[in-house]
Amino acid sequence: MGATNSQQSDSTEEYVHAFNKWLDRWRGHLYEQAIFAMDLANHPPDRLATHVVFILVERTEPKPAERERWFKVVGAEVLSREERSTALLDFGVTQEQVDTLNRDSRGDHTIQINIIAGEHLRMLWCSFRDLSKYQDMDKAASASLADMWEQALIAKVASGKPGTQSDFGSGSA
Repeated sequence: MGATNSQQSDSTEEYVHAFNKWLDRWRGHLYEQAIFAMDLANHPPDRLATHVVFILVERTEPKPAERERWFKVVGAEVLSREERSTALLDFGVTQEQVDTLNRDSRGDHTIQINIIAGEHLRMLWCSFRDLSKYQDMDKAASASLADMWEQALIAKVASGKPGTQSDFGSGSA
């Protein structure tokens, strides 16, 4: 998934403000879907320390009235930290910044989500006290959720209706 430098009709300040408002609506759902993307039942216990979720969003044009639709997800994937480093360098982040990010390891109970929106990069972290619910789930079910999470996320955001994991993959609230 490559970064895009889509034209921003808003000023940088307006763009960031709009992105922040959109993210306020979607943050919880992003955390919920990202944990399924990690497929914890089929990977070692340190998966959250070795991999990140990488999401590419673009501004929806023309700008819809509902802030939940101000941006759309155009791609999402799970990357190793090494793959993430390469993606960030391709995006234009300096090697020094990448090195700093690579030193920021928050352990094996914290998921990291990297979101590229236009020319902006946002990092989100969410710590989980107990991952056993995800690590001990049926392996086939975990793999299935991981396989479909990107398309489910794209559809859910396109619906403009943030929801919870109970409607994961349904594309509606």
